[in-house]
Amino acid sequence: MTFLGYERPDGSFGARNYVLVIPSGIVADEICHFVAGTKTIVTPNSASGHTASDRETIAKVYTGLGLNPNVASVLVTSGGGSEYPEMAVERLVKAFERSGKRVEVLSVSSGDT
Repeated sequence: MTFLGYERPDGSFGARNYVLVIPSGIVADEICHFVAGTKTIVTPNSASGHTASDRETIAKVYTGLGLNPNVASVLVTSGGGSEYPEMAVERLVKAFERSGKRVEVLSVSSGDT
């Protein structure tokens, strides 16, 4: 039997090659609707209104999902709680970069046209 997957730089193996778009929300949903091979997660709401401990847990979930061997790259959008230190874009990006995965940041502002 032949395994048609691939080996990651960290020694783990993957069988899929998705781009994870985080944090979830309307921007991530629209990207995933129009770009094949992208995935996001469904959450009930944003990080606002949560305690620092809750936001820390949300950040750990995002990081864990991004480090999954089936995720090839991560697209981190600004907004969706990124104003909180626990959800800072730079913090998420560093966690993914340490794994050797490609990471890009998409800056989203309600004032952009």
